[in-house]
Amino acid sequence: RALNVTMPLRVLCHEGPQVGDMIVFNSNNAEEKFWAARTRVIHGGHLSIGDQLWSTPPFARPMMTMIADTLAGQDFPDGVKPHDLLFCRCDSRHYEINFGDAGLHNCQNNLADAIAVHNLSEADVHDPLNLFMTTGMNEDGRPYYLPAVSKKGDYVEFVAEIDCLVAISAC
Repeated sequence: RALNVTMPLRVLCHEGPQVGDMIVFNSNNAEEKFWAARTRVIHGGHLSIGDQLWSTPPFARPMMTMIADTLAGQDFPDGVKPHDLLFCRCDSRHYEINFGDAGLHNCQNNLADAIAVHNLSEADVHDPLNLFMTTGMNEDGRPYYLPAVSKKGDYVEFVAEIDCLVAISAC
């Protein structure tokens, strides 16, 4: 007898304050992928327990649901919240513009390397869910971030609503 057992995906902070840029694809059809903008419209700029990661059209359905978060219920400074949907992933152009060094390895490269074994390319990397990243909006409507507040042992858990391929870059 075959059993279909679904285990939650736990993303754990191993070292302490850190951010994990997470991208998600339908493992049976990579054309369906996580859509940060739709998810942001439905749930806001930060995800919490019960919120879902929505996929791109023409599918436009929940891919995963957050079921646990060790940061839930905490108060954060300056109105920031964790699990950001406001910022994009870093890439070589970001480092070139902001720091004058385009040669630094970055989340775009890390994610592209991770998905390459699944016949996906750098062009398939999409905007992530920035786990543990604490962000907010200033008076001018511009996003900002503070250092991550996660500590060693903090985690979030997701249950998949469809079969998913997940890649995460420690930012």
